[in-house]
Amino acid sequence: MTPTFFWWTGPIRSLHAMEKIYRVNIIYALLLIAAGLVGFFGRYLDRGDWQYTSLIPAAFGVVLLTMSGGMKQHNRIVSHLVVSLTFILAVMVAVMLIINLGNGMGVTRKVVIFLVVLAGALIALGYYVASFVSARRGKE
Repeated sequence: MTPTFFWWTGPIRSLHAMEKIYRVNIIYALLLIAAGLVGFFGRYLDRGDWQYTSLIPAAFGVVLLTMSGGMKQHNRIVSHLVVSLTFILAVMVAVMLIINLGNGMGVTRKVVIFLVVLAGALIALGYYVASFVSARRGKE
């Protein structure tokens, strides 16, 4: 019986099924870049000022995007750095989401962006971990 890590991924049958994990990283990096730009320009259109901290997800996205080549070549150090950065960003976003929801602001553009980035991080982390487990089982 093959393990099912997540109900939306289905069973992971071999290392070959997860060899293209760098594509997950590219998609997540592009999501981060888009989320950062939406937050940055959305704030400017609403209030007329620049909020440079909204570019933090975009910066993470650019860094992760540059690491995709290393993941494609199965560089373990780069892969672990990608997972670590994704985890750090997920924790940061979760804390900021809790703070913003605790302020009673309701659902704003910022909260929606936090939710999208956090959901993307959790899905990407799930795929990364499933890839690592699959690679480990393939060696044994």
